[in-house]
Amino acid sequence: MGANMMFYSAWILSTAVGVLLSGYITDPLAWGLDFAMPAIFLAMLIPRLVSPAAVLVCGVAAAVAIIGMLYLPGKWYIIVACVAATVVGGLMEEGAKHAS
Repeated sequence: MGANMMFYSAWILSTAVGVLLSGYITDPLAWGLDFAMPAIFLAMLIPRLVSPAAVLVCGVAAAVAIIGMLYLPGKWYIIVACVAATVVGGLMEEGAKHAS
């Protein structure tokens, strides 16, 4: 619990600093900040890819997101990729329950 509270406090403090200082960054793309959020999520995702099922679900989500980004308007590709990954993961989990 103590480690979790430390990480959560660091997250809150970093968010507050980001909100306060964001007005001073006129062009985030020039600093490469557009890649910060995807990099954070990749850093959290990669250690979780320990099974073939997890890799498959991740691959399905990535493929659907890329295809959706090309053909869907707005940011709908994110929702479609999440739903596709959820369905594939659910089907694999259900199949594993029936196999055992």
